[in-house]
Amino acid sequence: ILHERITKDVVTTSWKDPTPEERTYEGKTVHKMRTIEAEFKVDSKFVKAAPTMKTYRIVENSATYIRVLCINRTRDIPYCDTFDVEDVFTIHSMKPESKCCIVQIGIGFNWHKSTMMKSMIKGNAETAAKQMNLNYAKLLG
Repeated sequence: ILHERITKDVVTTSWKDPTPEERTYEGKTVHKMRTIEAEFKVDSKFVKAAPTMKTYRIVENSATYIRVLCINRTRDIPYCDTFDVEDVFTIHSMKPESKCCIVQIGIGFNWHKSTMMKSMIKGNAETAAKQMNLNYAKLLG
């Protein structure tokens, strides 16, 4: 499901311990991190693909709970330098030995620059993110 949106090879790093500079992110302790570089298809008249670097950070981790923040930074697309999309994955189980869990996926936007195109960009990014999250749900289902 998800691979249908990828246009070229994906480059993935292994999970690693953060460097001293990477140990905190937005006031949260980073336990592990990894990056994924991929190029995603875009439904646009002007752009066919979006080269994206996804940086995953585990910011909470216990026997029954894990929280992962993912910053999606796209390049080579007009206005892509104005914002990042942040995904939040939360996985919670009742007990460590549970065979089921609750998975929550959320999205947010981190704006770096002001632009008159903000509402259009936000609307398009929300639509794409919702579709990606629906694909994740199908994958998990």
